Amino acid sequence: STNSVNGCVATDQMVVTVNTGVPVANAGADVLISCVQNPSGTAIGAESVAGVTYSWSPATGLNSSTVSNPTANPTATTTYTLTSINTASGCAATDQLLITVNTTIPLASAGQDFTKNCTQNQTGLSIGQASQPGIIYNWSPTTGLSSSTISNPTANPTATTTFTLTATNPASGCVATDQMVVTVNETSPVANAGADQSLCAGQTTVLQASGNAQYTWDNNVNNGVAFAPGATNTYTLTATDLSSGCTSSDQVIITVNALPAVNAGLDQSLCSGATATLSATGAFTYSWTNGVSNGLAFAPTSTSIYSVTGTDANGCIGTDQVLVTVNALPSVNAGIDQTICAGATATLTASGAASYSWDNGISNGVSFTPVSTATYSVSGTDANGCENADEVIVTVTDLPNVSAGADQSICKGAAVTLSGTGASTYSWDNNVVDGVAFNPNATATYVVSGTDVNGCVNADEVLVTVNEASASTLTESAMDSYTLNGQIYTQSGTYTQVISNAAGCDSTITLNLTLSFTGLSDLEQGIRVYPNPTTEVLNIEYYDAVQLNFTILDAAGRNVMSGMLQNELNTIDINMMAPGTYTLHIENNKVPIRIIKQ
Repeated sequence: STNSVNGCVATDQMVVTVNTGVPVANAGADVLISCVQNPSGTAIGAESVAGVTYSWSPATGLNSSTVSNPTANPTATTTYTLTSINTASGCAATDQLLITVNTTIPLASAGQDFTKNCTQNQTGLSIGQASQPGIIYNWSPTTGLSSSTISNPTANPTATTTFTLTATNPASGCVATDQMVVTVNETSPVANAGADQSLCAGQTTVLQASGNAQYTWDNNVNNGVAFAPGATNTYTLTATDLSSGCTSSDQVIITVNALPAVNAGLDQSLCSGATATLSATGAFTYSWTNGVSNGLAFAPTSTSIYSVTGTDANGCIGTDQVLVTVNALPSVNAGIDQTICAGATATLTASGAASYSWDNGISNGVSFTPVSTATYSVSGTDANGCENADEVIVTVTDLPNVSAGADQSICKGAAVTLSGTGASTYSWDNNVVDGVAFNPNATATYVVSGTDVNGCVNADEVLVTVNEASASTLTESAMDSYTLNGQIYTQSGTYTQVISNAAGCDSTITLNLTLSFTGLSDLEQGIRVYPNPTTEVLNIEYYDAVQLNFTILDAAGRNVMSGMLQNELNTIDINMMAPGTYTLHIENNKVPIRIIKQ
């Protein structure tokens, strides 16, 4: 500023800050919510920006009204306004989005349940409701419907069916269902009059039908009540289902036939055991009492009256009877069965008749010598000329197959037991008792006599050889070890072996053994091993600066010990090794060293 009086000038300053930070308000794209879309709501708005506050209105249907991108799930169409405010500048911005809610649920009404029977609704019944514009209809199942894609078709199923109506709003995707039941009661009763019948004159029959229906017969016949038709006739059955009114019918023909005139034939007389043949006439098939077959021979056992029932081609039956007299046969007895030893005689004597005839050339009461077991038959004739027979078995028993056993060879002084086989009891010579041990002094043959349960006797013999034992002495010298009869000896001493000689008796060998042992290995390698044989420790001495590996193997080649030689004199503890022969292998030493552990 300037002073107009004196012309002096003064100055000052101020700062005007212009803050133009306008926030972004992005409410997002408009949204359509329907029955098949966004069932849990839709995210709206944009990402949050630092320093900006957000508010939505209205808050209805939002999970939060103070965030930039809440979830919107209104129940009705709504316009949402987003306000964004820059907290630093105070500048604000707004944006809007429209959420259209289309959840219109269609009406699905299948209608009332109904019953279709023989006397009602024969052409079916309209089901469902009037059609709603824009709604799609589907029925299931489709069987029995005039159409499955309209709201109110005609239902005429042949069996009880539950129909389901599905109504779909294509604009919103919303679906509704309903059901109705068409009960089909067109039960036609079963009218079964049964198979045609053929009766004989005088027979009764029953016409019987049963079930849940009502049954009536013509010709004054009552259901389930016996009656006797006088002549061939046709009978009609009518069945009525009381619940549905449905009916059905059936017929049966009853044929009435005359009875046949059956003739059993003349009376007969015969001996017991003889055959008779009964042949009836006057019918088509015949059935006799007492197991008799028409026209087939049989042997009656006693005087009897035989009745025959004859059936003609129509199944009608007539009867007659015949007397068959049976004369008793003589009671022939061939005697009791016999058992004899081979070579013995037998006598067969029959009784109970006047005369006898035996087979196999045998004469009654005369002895003979059978050669093998056989059955002998006798025929006896009485004073009336009737015959009978009997038989007897003559068993020829072979002599027992006695065995004294296999020949035996024993050493002197040993016991032997002789036991016979093939019989029941045994008797030995030389005072031997069957199955009891004894000590024979010399070779001998022993004879046994055996008797079986039939008293038949046979004999056999056995040779018992008595052998002597032996003894010998053997004196031997060897290096490191000695083997006799498979036995290896590694120490000097006197040993005894007992083995069998050629006769199987004990042979005693006394062995006087002297052993010498090697103690050094390859001296050119400068290695000494001692003591050998040894009992507890093994010393290995060598004069080389290098360290050498060693291994001790048993007689089977198994590694029982290994280690390293580090000094000029190495002492190895072998106390835990079993007595026997081993080999010591030292690295760079070509020759293994045998070691005896005592």
